[in-house]
Amino acid sequence: MHSRRDFLAISIGAGAVTLSVSSVAVYAAGATHMKNVTAFTMVFGDGLRLTTVAVEYDQAIDNSKLLRSTFSVGGRTITKIYANTTAALAEKGKNGKFVIIELSPDDANALLYSADGGNASQKPAKISVIQTGSITAVNGDIYAASTKAMTNRSVVNLGLM
Repeated sequence: MHSRRDFLAISIGAGAVTLSVSSVAVYAAGATHMKNVTAFTMVFGDGLRLTTVAVEYDQAIDNSKLLRSTFSVGGRTITKIYANTTAALAEKGKNGKFVIIELSPDDANALLYSADGGNASQKPAKISVIQTGSITAVNGDIYAASTKAMTNRSVVNLGLM
């Protein structure tokens, strides 16, 4: 039979485990922490192409835990993904509130504007992003995957390629 002292020691130990585990928040699927989406375009020899998307979150994202499979971007091929402290391209990612998603400029629907053959046509620089996998914030919070798409509200032209 356990003494009262054994019972208290076991109870306190269990409470400590509960407290340490409960400090990490796991957010339900469908709850979005995406604040904004920005599309980036670049000018290539044959016209203007949508090449990158920046997704802003409500807190800093752990760069080391990002995977290309974490996002789906409107029928586009994701070539590189990383976190950053600003909505800008970088050689190497670092923890920050922005997830930068670089897209293949060779995708069929990457071209937005071309004056090839004299028939100039321009498509709007609109793109939808879905967070299809879990994301981990720097503080350990986990943002569950979602089926909710978010469309960009702004466009930044990065200039010539």
